[in-house]
Amino acid sequence: MGSAQQQWLDQVTGVLETLNQGVIINDERNRVVFANSTFLEMIQMRADELLGRSIIELYPAEDVPLLLEFIGHRESQGRARYEFYIPQADGGRLPVVVTARQVRATDGQPFGIVTATDISELKRVETELRQANSLLLARQRQMEEELRLAESVQQSLAPKSLNWKGVSVEAYYQPVRSIGGDYGLVNPGVDHLDVLVCDVSGHGISSAQP
Repeated sequence: MGSAQQQWLDQVTGVLETLNQGVIINDERNRVVFANSTFLEMIQMRADELLGRSIIELYPAEDVPLLLEFIGHRESQGRARYEFYIPQADGGRLPVVVTARQVRATDGQPFGIVTATDISELKRVETELRQANSLLLARQRQMEEELRLAESVQQSLAPKSLNWKGVSVEAYYQPVRSIGGDYGLVNPGVDHLDVLVCDVSGHGISSAQP
């Protein structure tokens, strides 16, 4: 690395070291020439283990094509923003949002400044929300099945059509929703016809049980 490049690096890295985000600088061959302490903590490596290595070789082969696509976009557009991960020394994958910019040193040499923001907490919350939604959906399906069963039972209890001494009795039962609390009874006697209509007050499933 030439003296002009080194001088430029000395100027910019002093500022980057103060950030609470992970930052690395890559040269034109994607070799890491600088990593701030936050990035070293993220990747769980020492500076002497990381500097001089290509960032590409740190990723498994199946993820390299996508990484190269991101790098190509940065080089062609001058900047890129994407969600990816940092491979950690213990085998973990730290989810991050990456902001990358293509810059040039005083001598025109291209460098990439890559900033990584840890979003592991956000991912954890998203996972918990998905699990909670899954449980709610399962509970909703269970309630719907219980309501269908209750509807079938209530419909079976509705009075049946009958003829009594020339009087025709027809019954129709239609709850506002799947089930309802009101019910009726028609019972023919020897010389009279008993008709009972019951209106259950209140709201909710418990009130709807006759």
